Amino acid sequence: MSRLTGAIRIGVIIAATLLFAFGPESVRAHPAVTLCLVAVAWCYGVTTVCLPRLERIGTREAMAVGLVDAVVATELLASTGGSTSPAVAILFLVVVSGGIRIRLRGAVVLTLAIAAATFMVGMLANTAPPVHERLGWSAWWSGFLFFTGLLAAGITFLAERQQEQVLGAQARAQVEHDAAEYERELRDRLLASYQAQQDGLRIILHEFRTPVASLSALGSNLVRKGGTEETRHMASVLVASHVEHLAEMLDGLADVARMEGSPLGTPRRREVDLEQFLLAAADAAGLRPPQLHLVVTPANAQVVVDVRLRRVITNLADNAVRHSESRPIDITARAGAQEIEISVADRGPGLRPEQLAGVTEKYVSLGDSRGTAGLGLWIVEQITRALGGHLYFRARDGGGLRVDLTIPR
Repeated sequence: MSRLTGAIRIGVIIAATLLFAFGPESVRAHPAVTLCLVAVAWCYGVTTVCLPRLERIGTREAMAVGLVDAVVATELLASTGGSTSPAVAILFLVVVSGGIRIRLRGAVVLTLAIAAATFMVGMLANTAPPVHERLGWSAWWSGFLFFTGLLAAGITFLAERQQEQVLGAQARAQVEHDAAEYERELRDRLLASYQAQQDGLRIILHEFRTPVASLSALGSNLVRKGGTEETRHMASVLVASHVEHLAEMLDGLADVARMEGSPLGTPRRREVDLEQFLLAAADAAGLRPPQLHLVVTPANAQVVVDVRLRRVITNLADNAVRHSESRPIDITARAGAQEIEISVADRGPGLRPEQLAGVTEKYVSLGDSRGTAGLGLWIVEQITRALGGHLYFRARDGGGLRVDLTIPR
């Protein structure tokens, strides 16, 4: 806008220069004064083009520029013939641009001043025409310029008011939109929190079910008479292991209550005998020799693991037992320098290739024998990710499902 106004001003100055050079003799009645005014106008016009901030709408600078425009144009009108000068058209552009760039009150004052100055110039600058002609000319152009300036200022004022209303409506709409978004996000968070609580309860119930069942079976064996001393000792060791595992799960549940953890547990690392660790984890799911075939390499391997790995093995063993009935289940483990590799393979019905991709989805139970909640393999995947490991499901040669697990040491 400012550059456009400056360009129009330069165009008007060019027109005034051509008027002085090639116009009628009446416009050169005062050549020295007119030439000086044209020179001043050129300097002033170039300055406003180089400093566009002077044209900024609604500022004091814009008001000052409007006054200078009016003074220069009025002086040019007076020096080029007054009531007979074509330069009066320049004042039309001055009042229009003032009405656009200046606030309503300032535009009214400027327009009134230009109208009064035009009347005075028309009456006094050139006394050759009769008084009644000068009076008619002066009154016509003064009134015309005044009402033209008012029209421009009024249109600009109405446009600004409409723009303010539009911006206000947009601001109110944005506030209402933000409020609605906040309410939606709050509702989603509440629903997510409720769903997380429900998931946590299901996970906890699922995780406690298998070790409690194993403890019940072991307790029954201990109270029954019979069996060798070695058998009773092994049962006692397993009972102690299961109790320790349940205590760790209760610690994890306490973390959840304090909002310091999740139902999947918090990291707890300790050194274990890998073979005994896997035996206890499988026993918690009711998987024991001779149905269990366990091979650990190297023998008597001592490793430091996150105790949550036991929950992974128990869930894998529980899944294998439920689908294998009494058929043998193979668990192999290798303790490498960088990672631990564990494989659980059963002789159950297995899964079709298209089912393997979705086997770890939450609340999904595949195969002919279905679990209680469809959470076991989902928990396995979540804990494996938390441990930084990888999980692979594949069909076993000869039928059944094989699960390969790698955990960094």
